[in-house]
Amino acid sequence: FPTLGSKHIKKRRIDGVEVEWISPTNDHERTIIYVHGGSFALGSAQAYRQHLVRLARLTNARIVSIDYNLAPEHPFPHAMNQVLKVWGRLCRQKDFHPSETVVMGDSAGANIILAAVLTLRDRAKPLPSCIVLLSAGLDATFSGVSYDDNKDKDLILSPQAIGFYMQS
Repeated sequence: FPTLGSKHIKKRRIDGVEVEWISPTNDHERTIIYVHGGSFALGSAQAYRQHLVRLARLTNARIVSIDYNLAPEHPFPHAMNQVLKVWGRLCRQKDFHPSETVVMGDSAGANIILAAVLTLRDRAKPLPSCIVLLSAGLDATFSGVSYDDNKDKDLILSPQAIGFYMQS
């Protein structure tokens, strides 16, 4: 597994929201804001760190991994509002450019990212250059055609994982 020294991974708070900055180089070309999955109730920025180190190196990006507060103690829209806080603060920084920023999430994190970007759009706020949704958990009923069509392809939202999350 690739590792980075502590000088490359910094835990910070942005408007009260815990984040990890992952910066393998000082010469990054873009920023990725990442929101982890975990059925809204599991996971952390730290649990995704090694995955995000690889992603940062492959994309020559600095990554802001948002360690949002988990459900059930913090139900929707709390996590989305935390993403909006981080986005708003970053947009006020000189070295941050929405047009050079990707927002990305997997599973429940993809849901949170999509909700946040749609809210930004509806509020006429600056938008990221693109959105990447991995194994997006967008249908809480797990009844859409895409779930059935992709049940043997999706490694994160497999029928077994869906069953586990529905019982949790």
